[in-house]
Amino acid sequence: MEATIGVCDRSTVHGLPRAPSLTLTESMILAQFTPRAGAPGANRPLRVPLPPAGPAWFPTVMGTGILSTLIGLLWGDSRAGLAVSSVLLVAAWVLMIGLACGFAKACARDRSVLAGAVREASQRPAWGTVSMGVMSAGSAASTVLPLWSEALSGVALGTDAVLWTAGTVLGLAVAADFARGTGRLGNPTPVWGLTVVAPMVSATAGCAFVPHLGSAAAKVALLGVVAVCFATALVLGAMVFAAAYHHHWRRESLPLALRPSLWIPLGVVGQSTAAIQLIASNVADLLPASARPGVLHAAHLYGIVVLAGIGTAVSAYAAAMTISGFARRMPFGAGWWSLTFPVGTCALGAFYLGRVHGEVGWLHASGVITGVLACTWTLCAVASLTAVALERHA
Repeated sequence: MEATIGVCDRSTVHGLPRAPSLTLTESMILAQFTPRAGAPGANRPLRVPLPPAGPAWFPTVMGTGILSTLIGLLWGDSRAGLAVSSVLLVAAWVLMIGLACGFAKACARDRSVLAGAVREASQRPAWGTVSMGVMSAGSAASTVLPLWSEALSGVALGTDAVLWTAGTVLGLAVAADFARGTGRLGNPTPVWGLTVVAPMVSATAGCAFVPHLGSAAAKVALLGVVAVCFATALVLGAMVFAAAYHHHWRRESLPLALRPSLWIPLGVVGQSTAAIQLIASNVADLLPASARPGVLHAAHLYGIVVLAGIGTAVSAYAAAMTISGFARRMPFGAGWWSLTFPVGTCALGAFYLGRVHGEVGWLHASGVITGVLACTWTLCAVASLTAVALERHA
């Protein structure tokens, strides 16, 4: 069975040829050309196959990895919590390795697959998810494995460091490339955010390595890298999402198939909240005692304004639009996984607000948001397995 996106059934769309199989980001961009109700061709949907194994499906790794991390952080001291987080950790790694192998196999069969994935502008958001996916899997490993045994801490940290380095390099490269040529992707949409959120994930995940460095100079150097990642994602993210909201509020409404992408801005909201708490905590350890309260207070204030203020507004709007989309029979696509990782980042931000500042209320909020994430993850997992099974048996 093929996923359906309601666009004109033509051999070309705005001069672009119809491909026999579209990636996640190609499908999302193609959805921008959905004709309005009553327009010619509006009732002739283009049937688009699910994207093959590869970058387009890495949001599954992102969502699974961050759910594993959160359950490990919140409830890893219980048998049930440890068991669930471990199963999700294995699932995240199986997905990551399986998708990588599937993509490598496709590239080996046809060299144009790799060339297209690297050169085509429409693939940039998907590569952003690859960056975040590998870092999410690494963070899950460094969180969950030590819960089983302290002897696994070294291996887990080393694995996390390797994946963080790879993900950070890829994420910064994708963000820089996007910043040089945003016009190539057409009209702004929240999907663009996938190209710039990765450095913020690097900022959060990178802070985990600071306490393990021996010298103050090494700690300062890593915190400098983390700060650059934080600033890059915050500035580019603000520009991208402001342009996307302006376009869809003032010029053209967001196509039905793109509704899940409205959750993507939460990635910057949640990750920046978590990152700034961890940055402040690590910086405070390097400062005189008299300077520490001011740094921590600034981070705390940022978290409240961004997570409780902006995050609540963005979540409410995204939820309303998504519920409306489901009511209008929004077609399934890999983009549905946008309902997972961004939600998880908000839970992560709330968790570190609670842990760094000793506020139990934020820890409870993190638990509630993680429960919401578990629901959206289950929805996306069931929908994905169903869609893949139906397509294979079609």
